[in-house]
Amino acid sequence: LLLTELVLVMGLDADETRSLAWKLGLSSAVMVALGYPGEISADATTRWIFWSLAMIPFLYVVFTLVVGLAPAKKEKGKNAEADRLTALLGAARYLTVLSWCTYPVIFLVKNFDIKGAQAQTIEQVAYSLADFLAKAVFGVLIWAIASTKSDLEEGSATVAELKSKVDELTHQMEYQTRLKEMNHNDKLKELTERHSVEQES
Repeated sequence: LLLTELVLVMGLDADETRSLAWKLGLSSAVMVALGYPGEISADATTRWIFWSLAMIPFLYVVFTLVVGLAPAKKEKGKNAEADRLTALLGAARYLTVLSWCTYPVIFLVKNFDIKGAQAQTIEQVAYSLADFLAKAVFGVLIWAIASTKSDLEEGSATVAELKSKVDELTHQMEYQTRLKEMNHNDKLKELTERHSVEQES
């Protein structure tokens, strides 16, 4: 869900959003499926084997978050709101990676033969940290991203409205100019004809 929510706020086109959501969701499911046999096993070798296998989809997800979803480099400073949105999306991506990295660490607790109260303490602290990052901090970031996107859309709408008004005024001025030219030409023609009549008289 965390991965899907992140993909949805990235502002990608519909096809890319759908494709990434499926790939990341499927990868996370495969990671869990591969890690589970090792999690329930008491044999260290079995645990290491399944941990290693589970790291394959895990690394794919991390690579996608860090590299695949990285925005194209743009010149900063031209639009403060756009720069802020890019920074927030980057923070959300790296926060997701950080929260995800707690899970292989937790898995390794039993691999290093840590048992009893110490193991439980490490697991509880790690799970609490991951939960805090994934819910509280990530939630605030998603709200900030949505708010910034809303400001950008309002700004774009304002610019479009101003451009429309400028175009309308330009058309009106061109129309008034043409009318004045027509009146001027008519008067000039009238004076010319009058002058010709007077000359003939």
